[in-house]
Parts: sequence; structure tokens; C-alpha cells
Amino acid sequence: MVQDIIDQNPYLFNAMKTCEHQSRWHLEGTVWTHTLMVLTYVKALHPDNIPLQLIALLHDCGKPLAKTVDHLSGKTSFHGHEGLSVMLATDILKSLDLTMQQRLDVLKVISLHGTNVQQLHDIPYLQMFRKADQAGRLYIPLSTDTDHQPRHFLTPTEAPTHTVYMMCGLPCSGKSTHADSLGMPILSRDNLLTYTYPDMSYMEAYQYVHSDPARLQLFNRNFDKLVTQRAREQIDLVIDMTHLSLKSRRSMMSRFPHARFECIVHLPPFTKVIACNATREGKSIPFETLIQMSKSFVIPVKQEGFDNITYILE
Repeated sequence: MVQDIIDQNPYLFNAMKTCEHQSRWHLEGTVWTHTLMVLTYVKALHPDNIPLQLIALLHDCGKPLAKTVDHLSGKTSFHGHEGLSVMLATDILKSLDLTMQQRLDVLKVISLHGTNVQQLHDIPYLQMFRKADQAGRLYIPLSTDTDHQPRHFLTPTEAPTHTVYMMCGLPCSGKSTHADSLGMPILSRDNLLTYTYPDMSYMEAYQYVHSDPARLQLFNRNFDKLVTQRAREQIDLVIDMTHLSLKSRRSMMSRFPHARFECIVHLPPFTKVIACNATREGKSIPFETLIQMSKSFVIPVKQEGFDNITYILE
């Protein structure tokens, strides 16, 4: 299966072969060399574990797109490569003979492989993969503890009075259609934008607001007031926004101190998102913006304060 994936996606893996780390954290050289070292370790210890092998193969596939180089020091950075790797992996995984749970397990570890393992001890394959990822580096012995700093999660309220459903996903991933189907009040920056400027298309209104700092500040203030109003009402509602990053979700959840939270994550194949976006009249987002948004993505987990999470991969 792994070799078939490599053969069928030459562009993706050729980019990894020519992407140099130039970093003391990866003395093994290219992204592809590191990937092969991790994959070799996984195959040797877990020869029948297909999800773990797929994680090893795809965990850094977003690095070529995420790579930046400091022109003074020559140091490379790959900030956000986990989110990009998830989006690229959605297309590869859709064509494989995997269960939905296996696909989700792979995507979770790809997204979270740079986080604190002990804090997310219930994520399948994450701890196993951390050892493999360490084995794929030249600079670090396997016995060294290299866990990342714990992330800050919210503590759920003990006596919730209402439920907030948080959508999570890229534009054109199906969030708004799903939000409409739930039959609840919807809180959305996009809805406020089109309501405020009814004679403009979405992109015209967006550009108009963002072209003037004072205008953007006023719009943000109005949205902030709307959030405060909804929080005071303590009613069940849907928040239809991208909520891609941990920080954005935590910030919004902190505004609803009396709520319990459910998250609905839309992760369709990335090419489907791109195709939908290209044909969305009046609301098409530049491809580079989709890439930047993907870089901010961290897959939601219950530890963030969610009572329940629904993952939709199609």
C-alpha cells in the first residue's frame, strides 16, 4: 500500500525529496530522508500496522509548502506543516481501503504529532509514533524525553445551561450547510458581514471592511457585541466560523461561560475544497489564503473542553 501511494503521488513525494531541513533538529537532511527513517522504524517494529505506516509516510508531507527561510541566518522553519499535512493527507486517504475510524486516527496523529503526548494519552498511535519520529532523527537518542510543553485547555463548567455547537473547517468544507440543517440560531461573522452590506457581494464587503483599519475595528466591535449578547441569552446555538486553531476555539469558548460545547469538524478531501472554492461565485478565496488557513489547523480533541466531537470526512 505504501509503495502504491508513493508511485501514485510523485509530485508530493518529489517535493519532499528536494526539501532540505537545514536545521540542527534534523541533521538527516531532506524531509524525505527523515520520512524514510521513520517509516523504516515503523515497518520493522509494526509490520502489520497500516495506520501507523501511513502516519509515518504522511506526517511531514506538508513541509515543502510550509517551508520558510530566514535570509540572514539561512535557518528554515516549517510552522504550520502539521495542518497542511492533514489537508494533503485527506486526498490520499480517501482512495484507500480504510475504515472511517482508521482515516480519522491517521489524521489525528498527523495533526497532533508536535504536541504533548502525555496530555493526549488517549489518542491512538500518538505515543507509538512519537518514538518512531524520534528514531527518524540523527541528533537525538531514543531514551531522551522530548515531549512538548502542555497546551492550555479550558475547564468545562459544572452546571451548563445551554449547548454551543462549534463548526470547524476550511471554507467550502460543508460547515454552513450543516449549520443551517441544525435549525438553531447561527452566530457567524460572514452572516453579519452580508447583513451589514446587503448591496455588496461577500468578497466586495470583505475587501471594503478590511481596506480600512477603522472600518475593520468597528466591524469587529459589532461582532463582539453580538457574541456578548448571545452569551447572555444562554440559548442553544451554532457558531459557524472556521475555528481552525486551538487559540481561536479557546477564545470563543471562553465567551460562553455557562455552555457545554460540541464540535463538528468538517475534513473533506482538500481537492474538493479547492474545486468548490474556485466555483463559488462572489465568495472565492485566493488559493494562498487557503494554504495559510490550513497551516493554522489543529484537529479538535475533547481535552479542549468539548463534551462531544463529530468528525465528518466526506
